[in-house]
Amino acid sequence: MRLLIITLMLVIIGLTSCSSDQSNTRLILNKQMEIIIPAEFQYSKKVFNENSMFTNIDHHIDYFLNQDSSKEISFIKLPDTGNDIDFKMIADISMKAMATKIIFKGEKTINDIPMYITEFVGYEEGKEKYMKIIYFLSGENVTMGIFSSSPDKQEAWAKQSSDIIKTLKNK
Repeated sequence: MRLLIITLMLVIIGLTSCSSDQSNTRLILNKQMEIIIPAEFQYSKKVFNENSMFTNIDHHIDYFLNQDSSKEISFIKLPDTGNDIDFKMIADISMKAMATKIIFKGEKTINDIPMYITEFVGYEEGKEKYMKIIYFLSGENVTMGIFSSSPDKQEAWAKQSSDIIKTLKNK
């Protein structure tokens, strides 16, 4: 469990160092899921290497960045943990480590996918950000979807990211 929490924190930190009506359906997470992403976002595949004293794992990230670089969307599968993982606890620990203002945390089912969602403003690598993170199981893996922006874009991004999340479904 400690390894998973460390992995989660490193992934969230590593992701950051790494308004159009048109949208595109994108296959993500090795083509296991699909989501509709606004056309203003450019896609790239990133690899985050977690090289610590505990492990050396490459995490493959589906990453989207809008044209003015003010909004990001990332999807990442964490290492295989089995179906008995309590991702609510992992989400709460991650949020408490970064959040200065908690907006929402709770469970929702979207398109038959049970999720735990956290929404908050906090600091990441010394930079204030608005973040909405969804946690769900994809096969045997806990998967995270991270939607972030600067706090001044929070109101519009909160609604737009919720609309994007509602399009996520299994392939």
